[in-house]
Amino acid sequence: MLELYIVYNLHMEPIERLPLREQIYRSILESIVSGDYPPGSKVKDTEVAERLDVSRTPVREVLLRLEQEGFLVGRVGRGFAVRPLAGAELREIYPILVSMESLALRTSPPLSQDLLDELLTLNGEIGAETQQALKRLEIDVIWHRKLVEGCGNKRLLALIAQLKSLVGRYLHAYILLRPNIAPSVNDHDLIVDLLRAGDVEKAVSQLEIHWRRNLSVLLEIFEV
Repeated sequence: MLELYIVYNLHMEPIERLPLREQIYRSILESIVSGDYPPGSKVKDTEVAERLDVSRTPVREVLLRLEQEGFLVGRVGRGFAVRPLAGAELREIYPILVSMESLALRTSPPLSQDLLDELLTLNGEIGAETQQALKRLEIDVIWHRKLVEGCGNKRLLALIAQLKSLVGRYLHAYILLRPNIAPSVNDHDLIVDLLRAGDVEKAVSQLEIHWRRNLSVLLEIFEV
């Protein structure tokens, strides 16, 4: 998935040539976010190395990185396990994510009419996809990435992507439990309309409302 690391290459973007460790990182992260490694499951460096046909050393380094980023829990003498899902984590992540994405939108140059049209088209695809909840989520991730990708602060965008990967674990689990989750097309349309009218601050406010609503929906089942 690559931004949330769950996004399929729906628009045929050029394939990235990545260093080996980054390829390993993305492969393991995708498995965590998609639920191939469920919460609480063990992630063994030997098994990952064998599956990816690489040595254990880069795998071990990647697992340590994922532990630092909050995806894994290290256990002395017992390797790593996927961090359990908990509402408390959502309550910590969402205010930071809301602030960061709002800052990215606020500091982006004005979005072109072509990009605004593209956002509307993508949003239409979200609303029209009624059969596959995961595909709807993947398009939603693309929509949010394109909304702020013009921001010149690359470090900020990288932090947003990392936090969205953490949130992505919850979104995937939620969709598996409640596949009929309604898309947020109305919020998206309103944000685009406000940006087209040149009212960035109201668009940012609507984006914050959108994220808070998303949090309340997730906390319905992950609050503990």
